[in-house]
Amino acid sequence: MKTLRATGLIAPCIFLAIAAAICSGCAPSLPAGNPITGKWYYALGRERDTAAEAASYVYRPLDSLANLEKRVPRGRGILWLRTDFSPNRSLLGRRLSYLGGIVNPTDITYINGQEIGRSGIARSDQFFSEWNTYRKYDVPASILHGGINTLHIRMFVDHEGSLGGRFALGPQEEISQIYAFENFFRTDLNALIAAVIFIIGVYHLILFVYRPGDRSNLYYSLICIFFSLYQTNFFITRTPLNAHHFISYIAYQKVVFSCMFITCGCFVLFINSFLKVRVPRWVEIITTAYALLGVLVLMAAPEYRYVARYHRLLIASMVLPVSVYVTAVITYSAIRKNRTARTVLMGAAPLVACVIFDVVTHNIMTGLDFIYLSGIGFSAFLISIMFFLANDFVTYHNEIEELNVTLDRKVEERTEELQKAKEAAEKTTAELKKAHGDLKSLNQELATAHNAMKRDMSMAASVQLALYPKRAPESAQWDTAFLFRPMSGVSGDLYDFFLADGRLYGAALFDVSGHGISSGLITMIVKSVLLRNFTGYRDLQLNQLMYRINGELVREMGEVDNYITGVLLRFADQRVEYVNAGHADLMMKSGTTGEARIVAPREGSARGQFLGIDAMNDAFPMVRFQIRRGDSILLYSDGLVEGADAAGEQYGAERLQAFYSGLDPALTAEEQIDAIAADLYRHTGTDALRDDLTIILFKKTE
Repeated sequence: MKTLRATGLIAPCIFLAIAAAICSGCAPSLPAGNPITGKWYYALGRERDTAAEAASYVYRPLDSLANLEKRVPRGRGILWLRTDFSPNRSLLGRRLSYLGGIVNPTDITYINGQEIGRSGIARSDQFFSEWNTYRKYDVPASILHGGINTLHIRMFVDHEGSLGGRFALGPQEEISQIYAFENFFRTDLNALIAAVIFIIGVYHLILFVYRPGDRSNLYYSLICIFFSLYQTNFFITRTPLNAHHFISYIAYQKVVFSCMFITCGCFVLFINSFLKVRVPRWVEIITTAYALLGVLVLMAAPEYRYVARYHRLLIASMVLPVSVYVTAVITYSAIRKNRTARTVLMGAAPLVACVIFDVVTHNIMTGLDFIYLSGIGFSAFLISIMFFLANDFVTYHNEIEELNVTLDRKVEERTEELQKAKEAAEKTTAELKKAHGDLKSLNQELATAHNAMKRDMSMAASVQLALYPKRAPESAQWDTAFLFRPMSGVSGDLYDFFLADGRLYGAALFDVSGHGISSGLITMIVKSVLLRNFTGYRDLQLNQLMYRINGELVREMGEVDNYITGVLLRFADQRVEYVNAGHADLMMKSGTTGEARIVAPREGSARGQFLGIDAMNDAFPMVRFQIRRGDSILLYSDGLVEGADAAGEQYGAERLQAFYSGLDPALTAEEQIDAIAADLYRHTGTDALRDDLTIILFKKTE
């Protein structure tokens, strides 16, 4: 497997070395005494001109053999090129050949008015370019003479035209060697690579058919197949297919460059899948859509001039973003210590070098003498990817073989484990049967105890309710209402009202910490102490009274851990006295403005210490305030403000104050309490309670 990975890195380097050798000048040298070294001239021609007619044209000098379509009106027509030469006497009478470089798109070549060869289809109604093929035509010895000879090339230009490469006249053996070298690396090598890449693509497509879960094989096969089809552009005229018989050149070029768009789109999908990169679905959708859009634009071109003029721009608009994206993905994965990405990044180095070479030579230098290396570089990269895929494939099958080898042993071990587990299960079953009998008896005992506890709880709740006021007191001065809802039968909340001669002169609301029977029992103690002190010491100031109540509670409760919070109110005509022992704040609502506020002294808080704790027997602050007709006072236990919704957000004192302010002051005390409770249940989403709930509201009526 390490060998496969190493081969995946070596293969592109070998390709790069071959390309470097091609470009370093290892091609055979031109023959000595080559006479084709003069300046080139051009003249415009007509469709049916002969070489004799072309010889009489007025020729103009050419400063460049590139972009010859600019010499022809509207970029399409017949162009004649001419150069004069004087052959060395040693060449006369020998078997000679003419090396004609690369002519794009087609040519008919003449020496001294006699045709020596032609390439491509050069009719105005149809043409088929041989843009990548070196020309070699045999020259009859009879047509040369010792003076000045003339070489004419008739070109059919269709929005692209150029003459490049090396030109020579020499012995057939030497010219044939140069010709074979040039065409091998320009056409034959591309044909060989395309065939190999196509076979690799078909092979991986078959792998995908057998393993459809691995989409890397699908994308890789599509890359290889479509790229090999694109490569046919370099050698299609060298095959025996005679493609011009069944497809026009413009249609063929549309198909070829569409294959490049599809290759780029599949390449993005392959890199994401191969490197297991998680990208948003829209990235793949945009990539596919953009590739298909390029295909549609090419297919919609009505004439070849649009394909010739814009195909490089269209391909660059696809290749450049794809190159940037793929490079970024591979680099990011490599930085994240993805071993495969690091290997792929090294394998892509020859491809980058080839692309840079082509951009510099063919776009910046316009050096037509150089072959295109990007195709060779990308093919090398694809072959390196093949070795990486093969490495994954071999790893997968090695794991399967290892599993097969060890499967019998693992089955035996598993069978032994299951047998031991069966024996243990049988033993456990016997123990469970015995335990079941014991558990059944225990459950019966628990059920009996539970029923007894339920009866005791129900009885305790009934006793507690019997001691609490069942209805609000009736008084000419106050409209009073309350809501009392224990969380679980027995409540830790305690409320009481104090009347004398039909007048309400006091009220209390206390909350014992904890829940259940223990808290409920303490409320009985608190009620007894509260009633005895509130009615027995009416002349004592309310804060001193709370101090006295706390002292008795400390003595009565002893070592009990519970503590108590509470509020005492004393009413006298238009004045209210208020003491708070660590309880929730008292709220007062104006009968004229409707605004609700927290009752507190001008400085500090109205809240004093908790009750029932010996270490906290300090004085309690007292607040006196005026109350007018229509005003109301709201008391409540923690169960109101600590009611929470499903997300854990509490109802809170601020929400209560805001809602209380929004209530119509004309509502009765009972209507206001009902509205507050309904808003609480809307917030919590249920009327189930997590704490005891008590709400008391006094509305001043006179």
